[in-house]
Amino acid sequence: MARGVVVLCTVDGLTPSALAGLPKLAAALSSSLQPLDAIGVEQAHYALGTGLARPDVRAQAVLALEKGSLTRAPEIDRLVARVESEPGTFVDFMTQEERHRCRLHLFCLSSEGGGPPAAIPAVGLCDELVNARIPFAVHLILDAPGTAGAELLDHLEAHLGDQGVIATLLGGSYVCDPGLSAPRALAAHGAIVRAHEGPTSERARDALFFAGQNGLKEADLEPTRVGGYAGVTGSLIAEFGGGPAGADGGPVWEWRGNDVALLVTSSAVALRPLASLLLGERLSAEVASGISMRGRAVFAFSRANLATLGGAGPLGLPCVFATGGAAPSLSKRLEAAGKRLTRVVEERVRELATFSFEGEPEGASVDATVLADAAAVLGRADDVVAEGSSDVVHVALELPSSAELGPDVDAALARLAERVSGQQGTLFLVGTGSFAALVGAPGLLEGVETHAGVSSAVLDACGVAIEDERATSRRLRRRR
Repeated sequence: MARGVVVLCTVDGLTPSALAGLPKLAAALSSSLQPLDAIGVEQAHYALGTGLARPDVRAQAVLALEKGSLTRAPEIDRLVARVESEPGTFVDFMTQEERHRCRLHLFCLSSEGGGPPAAIPAVGLCDELVNARIPFAVHLILDAPGTAGAELLDHLEAHLGDQGVIATLLGGSYVCDPGLSAPRALAAHGAIVRAHEGPTSERARDALFFAGQNGLKEADLEPTRVGGYAGVTGSLIAEFGGGPAGADGGPVWEWRGNDVALLVTSSAVALRPLASLLLGERLSAEVASGISMRGRAVFAFSRANLATLGGAGPLGLPCVFATGGAAPSLSKRLEAAGKRLTRVVEERVRELATFSFEGEPEGASVDATVLADAAAVLGRADDVVAEGSSDVVHVALELPSSAELGPDVDAALARLAERVSGQQGTLFLVGTGSFAALVGAPGLLEGVETHAGVSSAVLDACGVAIEDERATSRRLRRRR
């Protein structure tokens, strides 16, 4: 059991080779590096915070596809039924172009497109929609390095049949970055929804080819409309007689989409910025103003018409395969044991270090001090340890790029380690998805090979009886 403060410091992107570039931190460690299970960052935070493996959404989706039943899952079936309720096309009086009255939009991540086509949920879903005669539009989000987007595009195009189209190509930096800038958010919204002023391409393959020729990474591809895609079907709507009144006393007009959409991702947080854009929720004033139509708010999709394949996400969207509900989380166990916990996280990893770490609780808010960069996070964490008011400190940051790293971050990490050591405490350093190491309390990581194992080691360092606490939790649930 630790005699002083216990600090859990997660650093996304920190690998053994990257640690070599942090000599002061490396020198402060009191244990050798303990390799951990090589899992994704989101899965790592989930396991660290709950002591459990995150449910494998992709495996569940593939199993449903093997049975030919993915579109019969309640949340997808609801979206499909909405499309079936408004079949056919109409001629848009503004553009004089033929449009579907309602269709299903699929948003796919290139990072989740690896493996044979039969093991890719987005590809199998296309097959089921074609067989069911459901019109759909695919938006391919390029969030992986190399040519992963081009490879997934090949698979998708082979399974569009006569019902599907590739609608847009979206660089991941335009829709996945938690700190998404207004210009990028507006460019993505325009390509997907309406008022597109960016590039277009007759064929998706051509857009990727020319981007590569110009040395542009897939993730930085400007949102591009493909073929004849003309955006989301929608119209101006107002409530008369009892609806909200505008400044002039008349009804409030809003542009609302009529289509439905599915975020085809196993992640609960990767597409949160995009989901905010599509819902028109939690947007900065600049973005909300930018997507408006002559001062009228624009809502591309309602909550009833938008779902995600896995994980409800911080926005609480309906999901096909639930991943939340892992309880009690590490922080809840500490709280039950009377331990005082302080959480200091970097903005870029806020949702991983709170929502994912807590086991993806639906509609719950998690207390944390959120700061803009790694140096600020480490400085605040050092202050918290020095103040001595917390038993446990959870610190979460992302390793800065090599261009941003510099000696200051190394010095700040080393200073935090020395502060903990000087107070006879224990620091768990975790390169998420890679390794764990210790400052103080040698032996706590002996035999630990998983992120869930680190979670148990943290409880051990805090003097929390893991099995006894879990048994108490089970008894409490039985009483309810």
